Order: sequence, then C-alpha cells, then structure tokens
Amino acid sequence: MTDEINIYNIPAFKRKRSIAAKARKKPNYNIKTNKTKKTLKKSGPKELDEIAGQNTFPSEDVFNEQNLKYKEKETREMQKCGICEGYFDKINVAIIKITSPLREGDQIIFEIENGLFEQKVKSMQINKKTVSLARTGSDIGLKAIKQPIVGTPVYKVI
Repeated sequence: MTDEINIYNIPAFKRKRSIAAKARKKPNYNIKTNKTKKTLKKSGPKELDEIAGQNTFPSEDVFNEQNLKYKEKETREMQKCGICEGYFDKINVAIIKITSPLREGDQIIFEIENGLFEQKVKSMQINKKTVSLARTGSDIGLKAIKQPIVGTPVYKVI
C-alpha cells in the first residue's frame, strides 16, 4: 500500500490540469505578429490581446477581396419585368413580353443554359420602331448578347 502514490501529497502546481480546465482554455490561433517570440513572452495578457486585435487570421489572407474573382459588396434586388417569348439567331434579338416598364440603360438578367446572364438594355424596338421606354403589355425586340432560354422570366435589377 505504501507503493501507491498518494495524490493528496502532490502539490497542486504539479498536478495535471483537469479536463474542465482545458475546455475553458481559449483556442490558440496562429496569429502573425511583427514582434519576435522573445518580446511576446515578456508582454502581459493585455498586450497579447491588443496584438491579436491588430493582426489578421490566416483564413483572412486566403479569402481577401483581391483573391476573389467576383466581388459583391451589397445585395441586389431583382424585379420580374417580362417573359422571353422568342429568339432570332441570325440577328441576335430576343422577343420579350413586358410585364413592368423597361427603359434603355436598365440592367436586365436573362436565364441561359448554364445559369444567368446580365446585360444592359442598349436598343429596344416595338414594331420595327426604336423606343426608349417600353410599357406594360407590349412586345419588344431586344438586342441580346447571349441566347436566352425561351419561356423563362426576364428580371430587371433595381
């Protein structure tokens, strides 16, 4: 019996940390700092928090705005403005039945085979006459850069 170690005689600072104490420990993020390891050891906990607040986490270096191909800083609203009723291949014109007013210069979104396509309205015609404003209920011919899917809705970016 004397060979067994009595845990009560071991000083508290030599005992292993309990599981609960390990769970309370803050996670260690590998933070890049300008200071060397020697100066970090000398600095107190308040200084370490200030250093951690000034630097970025490693994931922010990978996913910063410069590395992303498509940047979108704000959300965009779309409104259904019509239905694509036809497309002429030779002249690249889409026929759209208008359900809400559309002007030249508006951004519209078509549905194409691989997803969505956005373009600016440059030229519209009603019965072979150029117009700058198309009202509800009219059929317009619109110069399209890519071929939209016939029968799908057309959206206007608000």
